[in-house]
Amino acid sequence: MVSECKSEYDSGLSKEEERDIKEAIIANEENYDTHIFIPRLTKEQRFEIMSDFIDSNTDYKEKLLKNRDFLVESTKNYGAEFYKKGIKPGVEMEYLTNEIDDKNFKSKWTKFYRDKTKTIAIEWFEKEKNVLQQGV
Repeated sequence: MVSECKSEYDSGLSKEEERDIKEAIIANEENYDTHIFIPRLTKEQRFEIMSDFIDSNTDYKEKLLKNRDFLVESTKNYGAEFYKKGIKPGVEMEYLTNEIDDKNFKSKWTKFYRDKTKTIAIEWFEKEKNVLQQGV
């Protein structure tokens, strides 16, 4: 996603965001203590965010439900079958709006997803901070 490869992949991130991710990856690989690594969301958390988004919208509801249900079913069998169905692990959030050609709606979904994940990350961080403070 953030390598210097020549492929035509668009991460949807700004150059600054890509730079930050590269720095975090390097920090992790070199065991620097400059970054805090927040655990990845579970499948269940991601599906809950998708459901919340679907519930909060009236546009494309049938397609969103179909895509979400397909993802839920597909993720039960990670591996070869997962790839055969055209889904790559880690990008399933993008699949929710598959076959919806409305850039504004896709942006709305991305913002919703990022806002929800940010809230979850902040809650996780606060818990970790409290644990660390109790240990001091």
